[in-house]
Amino acid sequence: MLKKIVLFLSLWWVAPSYAATSSDNKVSIVAVVNHKVISQQDLNHRVKMMLLGAQGKPSEEELKFLQHKILRQMIAELLELEETAMFDVKAEEEEIENYRREIEKGGRFKEGGLFAFLEKNGIPRDVWIEQTRAGISWSKFVSRLRYGVKVGKQDVDAQLESRKKRGQNRYWLGEIVLPRVSEAQEAQLKEAADGILQALRQGKPFNIIAAETSIAPSAATGGDIDWVDDDQLPQPLQEQIRSMEIGNVSQPILNGSGYHILLLRGKQEFEKKGTRFKLRQLEIPLPQGISSEAQKKQVQTWEAKVKKSEDCGSFQALAEVIPGAVLQVHEDIGGHQLTGGLDQVVEKMAVGEVSGALIPDGKTVMFFMVCDKKEVTAAEKDDENRKAVESELLEKKISSMVANRLKTMHRRASIDIRL
Repeated sequence: MLKKIVLFLSLWWVAPSYAATSSDNKVSIVAVVNHKVISQQDLNHRVKMMLLGAQGKPSEEELKFLQHKILRQMIAELLELEETAMFDVKAEEEEIENYRREIEKGGRFKEGGLFAFLEKNGIPRDVWIEQTRAGISWSKFVSRLRYGVKVGKQDVDAQLESRKKRGQNRYWLGEIVLPRVSEAQEAQLKEAADGILQALRQGKPFNIIAAETSIAPSAATGGDIDWVDDDQLPQPLQEQIRSMEIGNVSQPILNGSGYHILLLRGKQEFEKKGTRFKLRQLEIPLPQGISSEAQKKQVQTWEAKVKKSEDCGSFQALAEVIPGAVLQVHEDIGGHQLTGGLDQVVEKMAVGEVSGALIPDGKTVMFFMVCDKKEVTAAEKDDENRKAVESELLEKKISSMVANRLKTMHRRASIDIRL
């Protein structure tokens, strides 16, 4: 399934980074793409940016693998920029700036802190800017390809009928696969898998980690492996995914020749009814650097204020009153779309009721208010299933179009790799 391209930035830990072993002063050419040069220095900067905060020094073999992987990515970016330029599609400076601000906000940098962080680690800001320019341009171009793409009614009917006959769940998954080279290295590999899991639990983007670490072909799409039927998964993976909630990441699973870490992005249960909600969700950052007792008192203060809300309007207004509060508006959401046990909390709430303080990740305090709720009828569920299938088939069509276009771009290009 084609998703919005997420631009590459590996800021896993704000800590001193490992510098690439190759000298940054090298100006030798590592690739020529349609007369455009990629120098050793260009590649060194990109490798260094990817290794920011990495724990330990990579081996020569790991560094060589990483250099070749990043070089292929840089070649793809040059081809994508050429293709988008042909159709007058480009990233505006304002779009690049907006994305920089998003990164800084998510990484808790001050204004301009991202560039200061990169330059402190010997990486010119232009390295990030040009990579971001390519990512935004290609994302806009892919969005343009969507226009006019349709899915036939017969295709949707056939897919629905097939699923009803199978009578099983389907899962939209992301995957990270680490290779099991030998039994002697298994402990080291498990440690690496656990490190990735820890980074994911700290909020590091799954698709970026997948693109950087996974050996599976899906790494090219941020680990996305589309929708799969229950019986398409190997038994060890089936057992894990059946007990997971949407948005959860699995423990590292040893299966065959490697470790798998799965992200459950979505789940379809075609025969299940359910409840739909209109919700208001208030998220407040939990104060850091203070005692647990002080945190508890602050949460109690917020809870007392939130509980006074008489309706959804007064609940929403709290986002303007409580510093740092963020309001999420859900006009039509299923209970199954709420993760971490939040679905069980909301299911029990009455219309107009406010939840108690919920702290699912230890970093954010959440409050919910149910504005409306209704049971989904069989007819509504059928309509929901139809829309889900139509959307899935549409995304597959677009993914196929993009893949074919990328192949054509590589075939017609003059690419000379000298690394």
